[in-house]
Amino acid sequence: MSAEDRQNNPNDPLTMEISNCRALVCPVINSIASTFGRLAFVASLRNTSSDVYWHPAATGIFETQIVDQVLRQEHLNAFEAWLSLKLEEQAADLAAHLLGHENCSEILQQWRQESSCIKLVPATALEPERKLFRSDLELILSILCEGQP
Repeated sequence: MSAEDRQNNPNDPLTMEISNCRALVCPVINSIASTFGRLAFVASLRNTSSDVYWHPAATGIFETQIVDQVLRQEHLNAFEAWLSLKLEEQAADLAAHLLGHENCSEILQQWRQESSCIKLVPATALEPERKLFRSDLELILSILCEGQP
């Protein structure tokens, strides 16, 4: 059975495992109010050394490959959702995400360092998407940092 046939067959065991894994991790991801917050959360679940995603609850229940596949797709979804926002919406979304943090100025300064934002970009993102993300984020961070000490 081909991979495409498996995806179209809801009774396929692999398809069911992926669906069950999504049912476990997606409510947690979707409970995060801001798009940027969802992006940052899912990106934090990727081991940058191995490029494998893990989730504390799902990894003990599902095979590593399934958890990785689900979280890899969720990372891409969050990334694309944030890129699809208008610049003003991105700025408001990022500001809303920062409201929950005590040390906003420290976080903003850390994010201004390019290396700390690289992990927010999914490995499968295309170069134009990477450039757009970086330029949008740099502009928004420079505006938000203006009023910070």
